Amino acid sequence: MLAAGGGVTLADWAPILTRPIDLDLALQWHHVAHQLTQKQIDTFPGEAFSSGGNIFHAGVSATVRF
Repeated sequence: MLAAGGGVTLADWAPILTRPIDLDLALQWHHVAHQLTQKQIDTFPGEAFSSGGNIFHAGVSATVRF
């Protein structure tokens, strides 16, 4: 898993912004290793299955003060 984030405060932009605004960004990548699961046919009916891959997540937030 790898994660990173950062933020910035926008201030002193008068007359456009009269109060500061905070912007935050978060990114995450999770690598799930490939795995093949074999079942005991007598106990659990069905076929074998595999899992694995990549999960990506991104988040953005803004804070506005009144």
